[in-house]
Amino acid sequence: MNFKKISPFLGPVLLIEGILMLPAAVLCLVDGDISAFLGFFITLLPLVIVGYLIFHNRIESPDLFSKDGMVIVSVCWIAISLFGALPLFISGVTPSFIDAFFEIVSGFTTTGASILNEVENLPRGILYWRSFTNWLGGMGIVVLFVARAWAKPDGLYPKRLMVSSTFVLVASVTFPCLLMTRETVASETPAACAT
Repeated sequence: MNFKKISPFLGPVLLIEGILMLPAAVLCLVDGDISAFLGFFITLLPLVIVGYLIFHNRIESPDLFSKDGMVIVSVCWIAISLFGALPLFISGVTPSFIDAFFEIVSGFTTTGASILNEVENLPRGILYWRSFTNWLGGMGIVVLFVARAWAKPDGLYPKRLMVSSTFVLVASVTFPCLLMTRETVASETPAACAT
């Protein structure tokens, strides 16, 4: 495995994951749930720092081949799952890291499986993070299908147009749903967890 080929992709992925954990950490802090906040803070701080350092100290890699792409996707997917599970484990929500890893992989793959018995009693920040991993996983599936549908005959994909259009499409559906759900959800659970 050539780290020079992986680092231009792994750095931004780690950085973005750390940034995406920030709303959940803030929600834990607002609720006064210090153990859940520390779980997110202890995870997101190194993610942002290491992701930033890898991203800004990267060396442009030579041409990529399909096997390099498979390794990059695999390493990035495993990395976001491992780091995404840390807040659940550190905060004590799950009894073991394997259980936390299962919960987060379930979210990123949008399977919806859970080992937790009483999900409703979890801290709101943890609920938000679990729900957000499902949303991110759904975005990945949508991007995959849109990329395949928009592929040119030569096999090249219009990357920037595809990703930005897909994000706008999904966000334009998600945010109105958030607003409508906010009005109908009676519990203290954030509306983002119910969409």
